[in-house]
Amino acid sequence: EFLDKWDVAVTLRNLGIPTPDALLAECASPIEAVAQLSLPIVLKQRVGSAGSGVEIFNTLESLEEFVSEIDNLSEWFFERFIHGESLVCAVCVGNEGIDVMATYEILKRRKLRGSSVVVEIRHDARVSDTGRVLISAINIRGLICFDVIRDFSGVDWVHDVNPRAFGSFITFQLAGYDFSDAYVQYLTGGGRIQQSRDDAARQRVLVFPYGLMEVFQSREHGIPWFRTFESAWRYWRLL
Repeated sequence: EFLDKWDVAVTLRNLGIPTPDALLAECASPIEAVAQLSLPIVLKQRVGSAGSGVEIFNTLESLEEFVSEIDNLSEWFFERFIHGESLVCAVCVGNEGIDVMATYEILKRRKLRGSSVVVEIRHDARVSDTGRVLISAINIRGLICFDVIRDFSGVDWVHDVNPRAFGSFITFQLAGYDFSDAYVQYLTGGGRIQQSRDDAARQRVLVFPYGLMEVFQSREHGIPWFRTFESAWRYWRLL
């Protein structure tokens, strides 16, 4: 059930965790959705990952045009767009509890609400606490990450829960968060690993593989091909 974004949103509301208001596309027309949720508005597929099946519309006309091309409206829902910081809590949960947890801010994406390119790892106690509540309530194991929008009034809205291997878990090895070892230990029935770092230090990292293209295309760091090789070599060594 945690692969279905609509079911996840219902679960979060039942837990008292703020999540954006939403309407099933089969039960509300675009004009009704905009009237209740305002613009811009998000249209999501109930099952998807890495930004696939997520569309954001700034006008009613563009939303109506897109919806008119959808064959099965039962697979989609409208969601209120929340302005604010994009934060993420990444976790590996073993049979005895949380082994590794990292929180970070997404500084750049391939597209709005799409895959991360540049992130800043930072300890955020509020996001971590929400993660512990969520994990305890849904009793999930293995790798999981969830996305949060912190609005301008300071409210944290959980808008996506991803019970899968997330794209940045290898990247975090370079910052001292050993998600891969924790996950292997969980899969093989091994014991718990030492808890991950939980400090206030900030570290900006490029997310593999899209971050490498970011270096290659940038002229700020000197010779692009050399910087790309330098960044890529860390990942090849890790692999």
